[in-house]
Amino acid sequence: MLVSLRSDLHFALRQLRKSPGFAFTAILTLALGIGTTTAIYSLIDGVLLKPFPLPHPEQLVAVYTAEQHPGQAPDWQSTSYPNYLDWRDRNRTFAQLAAYGGDARLISRPNGADGAVMPINRVSANYFDTLDVHPLIGRNFTADEDQPGHHVVIISYGFWRSFFAADPHIPGTTVLISDVPYTIIGVMPKGFIEPRADQAELWTSFAYHLEGSAPGGKDRAAGIAEIVGRLKPRITRDQARADLSTIQSSLGKTYPEGRYRTSVFLQSKLKDVTGDMRPALLMLMAAVLAVLLIVCTNVAGLMLTRTRKRRGEIALRTALGASSSRIWRQLLIESLVLGLAGGAIASSLPTASCT
Repeated sequence: MLVSLRSDLHFALRQLRKSPGFAFTAILTLALGIGTTTAIYSLIDGVLLKPFPLPHPEQLVAVYTAEQHPGQAPDWQSTSYPNYLDWRDRNRTFAQLAAYGGDARLISRPNGADGAVMPINRVSANYFDTLDVHPLIGRNFTADEDQPGHHVVIISYGFWRSFFAADPHIPGTTVLISDVPYTIIGVMPKGFIEPRADQAELWTSFAYHLEGSAPGGKDRAAGIAEIVGRLKPRITRDQARADLSTIQSSLGKTYPEGRYRTSVFLQSKLKDVTGDMRPALLMLMAAVLAVLLIVCTNVAGLMLTRTRKRRGEIALRTALGASSSRIWRQLLIESLVLGLAGGAIASSLPTASCT
């Protein structure tokens, strides 16, 4: 059997070498169709299907304050840090509820060298616990490091390797953030991705927002915090929304600045990040699949035309004793050779390799 298959393969290669124009056209057409489809699917797979390499990402939700003035539609907004603390301490539906807020700052060595503006994220101490990830080196934030006067930072794996040459003794080292010394306490694992659009290189605690003459972290009217929560098992988003809305309604009655902020809005973190991209990406995937179908149809048409031209050859082989199954197997092997060649070229195209 193996000898017969090897013979069929050699014959298929000889036949394709006799028709270089057909072979080149079919392989190139398949390569472009497969490469484009693979690239688009990789994009959709990364954005829609498994964008967060985090434990149980389906439990993660984004929480917004719903501000509604009389006669107006509700406006979903970020939350004040004091309101977040009340939500965190009084809710009954979340395993964890964390706050964060990103910006960009000048990062440099203690002597001011190698300064560069980098994205950072100010997070509550339980942020990484909420995401259920832990530093590769060092430790996580502690609860008291959310308080003023604590200047500690956790850095990304990439920043650790590029800025500190992967020094395994990095905890305790100082880095300047906007000329303020911060002590490095941990390094996040390789491949860690936050469930948000902008990825940070460094994470500091929310103590930053509680310092200064007019700290935004103490202003109940200042929406400086984005909220991510992890639902308890068997808790739905509707139950969590009702829970937090009850708390928020009470806060709106207690604090005049929150009188129009009487409820909350929840949505899955995946939808929060992808936003309106999902319908467009699905339509794009459908269009690409249609293109792939057209490509396959065109190649099949080319092969059918070529097979009709080979009727004399096939008739002669039949007359010499070749069975119909042997003829069909030979044609199938030729098709497989074309498909494998097209797939191999597709894997090396920029559209496929960029993903």
